[in-house]
Amino acid sequence: DGNEILKYEVSFDLEKVKFILEHYPKLNIDFGDYSKIYLKTTENISAYFSLIDMKGKDILLPAASGEHLLNAYSYGAKEVTCFDINTLAFLETDLKVNIVKHLSLEDYLKFFETDLLNYSIYEKVAPFLKEETRTFFDYLYSNFKIEEILRRIFYYQYLNPLSKVTKNQQFLKPESYEALKDRLQPEDICYLKGDLFNLRKALGDLKFDGIITSNISDSVVKVFPENYEKKYLQTIHELSKHLKKDGFIQMAYVYDYFITYYANYFKYEKNMTVKNDHFEFHSIKGYSTPTSKDGVLVWKKAK
Repeated sequence: DGNEILKYEVSFDLEKVKFILEHYPKLNIDFGDYSKIYLKTTENISAYFSLIDMKGKDILLPAASGEHLLNAYSYGAKEVTCFDINTLAFLETDLKVNIVKHLSLEDYLKFFETDLLNYSIYEKVAPFLKEETRTFFDYLYSNFKIEEILRRIFYYQYLNPLSKVTKNQQFLKPESYEALKDRLQPEDICYLKGDLFNLRKALGDLKFDGIITSNISDSVVKVFPENYEKKYLQTIHELSKHLKKDGFIQMAYVYDYFITYYANYFKYEKNMTVKNDHFEFHSIKGYSTPTSKDGVLVWKKAK
């Protein structure tokens, strides 16, 4: 009962990127088309993916930095479909997938940690990239120094060397990295344009065993300035129509969840539970510091 493989060709407009970079010092930080991207994840992905049974499952998740997809396949997902509002996130995902597929783990870690965006490594992977991806990165390398690319295209504050948490991602373990080379088929990855709050039209009749939302919940207050808890849960209910039987939605990832500001974030179960809601809360090792704790909230339809 798997979804028929869809091939969504990313619509990329280089002239838009040129215009932005010629008139502004960097891409904007609002989540939208042609906005900044993350060079690497800011979540402890493996900590919560390891709590979810993905083996043989069809999973929908954000393109983001590309690492949700790579980890999902490493945990045994059958098919992974990516969505995102930012076209550049698709291009970065294509870059990462092809580096894993065609280059060594040493090259991957060098490119994303010790020698950021090393051009010699890019030259090795470039022939395998989608035309749109290659056009974008060729333009960047031809017009800007690497330090400029990092400042203008990526969230610069997250370029610190990979934290221990990030290094311990499942797909970066040598045996998993090698297994992914056979598992990944870059040309078959489906990319759906849209954010979580207007995704249903793009989804059509697709159904999934699980939906990952990453930390998109951080944007709920901006999307729904009033009654955000109720309206976000309505969004989750709408998305649940695209779940197979016994499916799940990872609906929130909150950093340092014990901090007072976020304390109310996990009152969904107390304040919003309706007949068909079931919530699972997981406390995991935090991303920001060795002693911090992040929180993950998973929604399931009550049995």
